[in-house]
Amino acid sequence: MVLEAVMLCIDNSAYARDGDLVPSRLAVQEEVAGLIAGAKTSMHQENAVGVLTYGEERVSVHLSPTNDMGAVLSALHGLRCGGDSDFVRGIQIAQLALKHRMNKNQKQRIIAFVGSPIKTAEKQLVTLGKQLKKNNVAL
Repeated sequence: MVLEAVMLCIDNSAYARDGDLVPSRLAVQEEVAGLIAGAKTSMHQENAVGVLTYGEERVSVHLSPTNDMGAVLSALHGLRCGGDSDFVRGIQIAQLALKHRMNKNQKQRIIAFVGSPIKTAEKQLVTLGKQLKKNNVAL
């Protein structure tokens, strides 16, 4: 089994308020993120999961990578939606949060939930991908 440090990037932009998924996209993202966090923490005792949102006015790290499942669930509870999403900045902040993980033997992983259109230029996305590959971060 591989040791992993995972950042869950939640899209809490105004698009997450849509009711095409019952009750809303944000609620579905929270539920799935909780399931993923539970699976990751149960796979290995030292796996760590963090939570980040990249909607509203800014990117917010709600929880740095930890192996406490209760802290992850409380960080996922009560997220508000609004504003525009900034996917690239969210991924960059997630990468920074993963750099400061406690156990440097953990593989770095980012799981991003995207529920809104990405309005970033293709060149900037390619640059982001190269940066992630250089730093051994899986997206």
